[in-house]
Amino acid sequence: MRLWRVLALAVVALGSGVPCVHAQSEVTVVPAVALSTMYDDNLFSAPSGVADILTTIRPSVETRIASPRLNLQSLAYFDMQKSANTTALNTFDARRHAMVDVRGQASPMLSLGMAARYDRADTPGELNLDTGVMLARQEAHRLQLTPMLSYRTNARTTVFTRYDWTSERLEGWPGGDLQALHAGVTREVTPRTTLNTRYLGRLFTGEIDAHSHSVLAGWAREMSPGTNLSVEAGPRI
Repeated sequence: MRLWRVLALAVVALGSGVPCVHAQSEVTVVPAVALSTMYDDNLFSAPSGVADILTTIRPSVETRIASPRLNLQSLAYFDMQKSANTTALNTFDARRHAMVDVRGQASPMLSLGMAARYDRADTPGELNLDTGVMLARQEAHRLQLTPMLSYRTNARTTVFTRYDWTSERLEGWPGGDLQALHAGVTREVTPRTTLNTRYLGRLFTGEIDAHSHSVLAGWAREMSPGTNLSVEAGPRI
């Protein structure tokens, strides 16, 4: 009987010790379902608007992993859509979205990262992240991959580089790719003020090929814990 008590106490002690071992790591998974209703007075972005009420059901899964050397965030969802009057808009797959952002600390000085994003929608204006220009309803795809690296040479200086590859496709139109390379150096002048200089090269491929090169210098200031002010300027060829 005493042996069983000893074993039971040992199991309890080990069980109570497990959270301490993994206390520095956190894993969160959040499944969810959202229901929304929207009124649109011009569904097809046409000169003569057609109004309707759209009901959307959105299942989603969000994941967060945090540890001293690894941070991961991801989100995935798709939309099921029901129109009150226009049956052509009833669909099981009105839009899709998936993103993942991974940051790792390879060493006290070296940080690595990778971000990826995929979007598909029947309303291309939702994917026009820069201008938000509305377009007629048609299938659009957007894929973006962004590897990144930063190396802290000393307590105040960091060398960084980032590469962006973005591919966009619109039904009925030729697609295009954008490649962008960022490389630069940041210097902490004070705990709240930073100076930086970087090179930005961009290559556009598709129906029209073009490229540009920029050299930028910048200044950034943390005005408060929630407010940052930054300025960049430089020539572009």
